[in-house]
Amino acid sequence: MDNLVKTNPELRIARVPENLYPGIPATKTLSVAAIWIVAAAAPDDLVYSVTRALWNPANRVLLDSGHPMGILIRPETATMNLPIPLHPGAERFYRELKAPSLIPQ
Repeated sequence: MDNLVKTNPELRIARVPENLYPGIPATKTLSVAAIWIVAAAAPDDLVYSVTRALWNPANRVLLDSGHPMGILIRPETATMNLPIPLHPGAERFYRELKAPSLIPQ
C-alpha cells in the first residue's frame, strides 16, 4: 500500500471503520476521493448552486443511507487533497462555509 500511495497521489491509505459492514472488523484499505468534475467553462453560479444543493442538510439522508461509506462524506473534508483545482463556483461555496483553511491557496 505504501508504495502504491507514493507512486499514485490519487490513492490514500484509509481505514474502513469496524462494523460499517456487519461483522467486519476495522480494515486498512486504499481509497480514492469521490470528486465531482465540471468543465472550467461551466457557469460559476450554476456550479455554486449545485454544490450548495449537494450539501443541503435535507440531502444528508441520501449520503447517510446510500453506500455505507457515505456517512463519512463531509463538507469539512471535501476540499482536502484535491488532485485538481476547485471550480470558482464551488470555491465560492466552500469559502462561504467559513472554512477557508480547507481551500487550496
